[in-house]
Amino acid sequence: MIAKLLLQNTLFIVALGALLFVTAGSLNWPAAWVFLVTNAIIGPACGLWLAWADPALLAERMRPTFQAGQPAADKTFMLIFVVVALAWLIAIGLDRRAHASDVPQALQVIGFVMYLLCTGFIM
Repeated sequence: MIAKLLLQNTLFIVALGALLFVTAGSLNWPAAWVFLVTNAIIGPACGLWLAWADPALLAERMRPTFQAGQPAADKTFMLIFVVVALAWLIAIGLDRRAHASDVPQALQVIGFVMYLLCTGFIM
């Protein structure tokens, strides 16, 4: 299960990075690199912790988003969630490409810390 966890996380990070950097039109984006490296560390770390603390929950979280026998309402919700998340990530990359917004460094750090705290709370 650990090998599958590492493979899934690696594929997710590569796809996420490709989506962000392609839409941004540049690899010169330090905040995106910090985000990707953080996720590359947090994903396996949380997965390894779950493998120790609750292997059944890890197995459930590693299942595909859409599953046979899943209620239609769940499939609809997850489809909307995936589409909105992809659109949001594309918008972030396009915003970076156009230099449309300038988020102060302090707010970026606060957002990063909040992301870490939320991840810790969820785990």
